[in-house]
Amino acid sequence: MFNFTNANLLLNRPNHTIDASIISKEQIRYILAVLDSVLSQNIQGDVVEFGCYVGESSKYLRMMLDHHLSTKKLYVYDSFDGLPPLSKYEENTGWQPGTLKTSESVLVENFYNNGLKPPIITKNWFKDIPENKLPNKICFGFLDGDFYDSIYDSLSKAYPLLSVGGCLMFHDYERNDLPGVKAAIIDYMKNYNDNSYTLIKIYEQLGLLIIL
Repeated sequence: MFNFTNANLLLNRPNHTIDASIISKEQIRYILAVLDSVLSQNIQGDVVEFGCYVGESSKYLRMMLDHHLSTKKLYVYDSFDGLPPLSKYEENTGWQPGTLKTSESVLVENFYNNGLKPPIITKNWFKDIPENKLPNKICFGFLDGDFYDSIYDSLSKAYPLLSVGGCLMFHDYERNDLPGVKAAIIDYMKNYNDNSYTLIKIYEQLGLLIIL
């Protein structure tokens, strides 16, 4: 189903890592394979990531864009103040607001340390991101907000801009201690009243949504 040739090539590059615990190498391999396919099809739009933290996945998105010599832009969004308040889905799971707090400078340093051009960075809660900070169209998005509200809010920003043939990927999909991720996707698509999509699990904790 997926061609991992270019993904494996990029994953074998020397890599200066800040926090390897955030996302596994195998998860990144699948993310890269999907992005590789989208870029090969020349789907209209730019690439976005909601919930970039220190950039461990963001930098690989940049690598794949560079590998394709793509002129598409990479936009990343994060509060950099950590996780938001808990919803009912995160209660009694051990997760706490403010976890994963970092700074824009740490992300930028991660890119520079790996010889990469930093992305277009917007510091804000997802629900408060203004329209002029979003691309006109999106071909690929990686949504890694962890909590129900973060996934719902990022979907509300990204999905209306998604091109036909484009796709969105979700981290922590069907993760036992983060049930809000899948719930937010289902609720948003139901409220959006759009049935022209498919949602599947493609690997451990990775969901994929494609417009049909």
